Amino acid sequence: MGPAAQPPLTRTVVRGAALSTVGFVATQVMTMAAYVVLARLASPSIFGAFAAASIIVTTGKFLTESGMTAALVRRPGAIDAAAATATASSFISGVLLSLLALALSPAVGAFFQSAQIGEVAAALSGLLFLNAAAVVPGALLQRHLSLRPRLIAEPLAAAVLGVASGLALAAGLGVWGLVVGAYASALVRATSMWLLGGWLPRFADASWALWRDLARYARHVVASEALSHTTSIVTTAIVGRGLGTAPLGQFRYGWRMVSAGASVTGAGGYLLLPAFSRIAAEPERFRNAFERSMRVVALTAFPFSFLFLAFGEPMAILLFGDVWAESGRVAMALSGVVAFRAVGFVSSETLKAAGRPDILPKTHGLSALVTIFLLLAFLPFGPVGVGLGISIGMASSAFYALVRAAGVVGSSAGVVLRQLSTPATAGSAAAVVTLALDRFALHAGSRSEALGFGILSLEMLLGAFIYLVLVPALSKEAAVELRAIRDRLVPRLWTSNRA
Repeated sequence: MGPAAQPPLTRTVVRGAALSTVGFVATQVMTMAAYVVLARLASPSIFGAFAAASIIVTTGKFLTESGMTAALVRRPGAIDAAAATATASSFISGVLLSLLALALSPAVGAFFQSAQIGEVAAALSGLLFLNAAAVVPGALLQRHLSLRPRLIAEPLAAAVLGVASGLALAAGLGVWGLVVGAYASALVRATSMWLLGGWLPRFADASWALWRDLARYARHVVASEALSHTTSIVTTAIVGRGLGTAPLGQFRYGWRMVSAGASVTGAGGYLLLPAFSRIAAEPERFRNAFERSMRVVALTAFPFSFLFLAFGEPMAILLFGDVWAESGRVAMALSGVVAFRAVGFVSSETLKAAGRPDILPKTHGLSALVTIFLLLAFLPFGPVGVGLGISIGMASSAFYALVRAAGVVGSSAGVVLRQLSTPATAGSAAAVVTLALDRFALHAGSRSEALGFGILSLEMLLGAFIYLVLVPALSKEAAVELRAIRDRLVPRLWTSNRA
């Protein structure tokens, strides 16, 4: 079917994926640029102290959302009254969680044996309310496949984070400079979402009955998110207490590098839940959409995973400086996260759209158990060992979620896994060749910045060439999919950039 004959939803999703990709790439570029600058202004121990102090905010962030995003996106029919109810719920939970975080901040300082960390934790407590304030307008934008407002809000918040934190760090505020940046970014993001979203709640329409209806669906999402965030919370606690704030800072920077790659490759995934929800009642169409989404995700996300495996350490050294070399090795250990998170995300959105969010807690519970066990087992190997444990744990979760989602939509997990094997094989071959070339011959990380980036760029181009040659050689179906991505997404992306 040619582009002109595509159903309206397909055209909307494809164009939306292009716009979403533009926005997510812009956000990640700005965020990474900010952290490049911040890495030159602060030591790993400062970032580790901030990460430790943020543990309650990280814990409470998913509770402020309370599963309302998924409930609103999937809800059929008129939405204003439900959105007003969700807004009131989010505001109330944001206030209560901020007060709870403030009350618990002395315990955070005592756990990490640092009075300053406790003070910073107290100062950060208000972020929970700002995060809660952005939930409903963001959910409505996603529900209506409205991307342009979001394309402004997220990059703007990332830019403000870098500017505010950078100025504060340059003024000598230390970890408090990161607090200033966090508040400035959260405030700009929440305000932008409301101003650009074009919607205001009528609280008179809110009702207890509507909240209970939303909560019945959202409770499974909340449970799964709680289990998912358990891994992050436990990781911060164990690394910060067991290894210290400097290793925690190294780990968080490695995680940030990999998360940036995962966000870019999953940019179009923002549209999956609303798109899947609209076709969930059409079994064949839903199954085909699930299978194709997995193929596209694998073809785009897997090479990014192997990118970090091959180039994590030299990238960190060239971007952040020699002191951050360990964060690059952490990124190498975490490289599987990009691919496994993408597969797990498609599966999770499929289960939400199919009305089976009850499966999600089992998925994230498995991930939490495996990851925490491996984290403790690999802790003696430092932040790199922790990263490896997280990659393995996420792999187990992604595989389980894929199997369950395939069963729900009437597909075959075996068929999907065979499709994933092509990008996995091609990506691993590209990674092995480029990693060997860098380690034994070119040594990009040990060069001057200009020469190092030049060598790194050439190595990446070589890896991309190997990948793009091997994928069509291994699978004709994958070759067709690659051409479809090129023919449908790139022209729209070009048009979006010129608009």
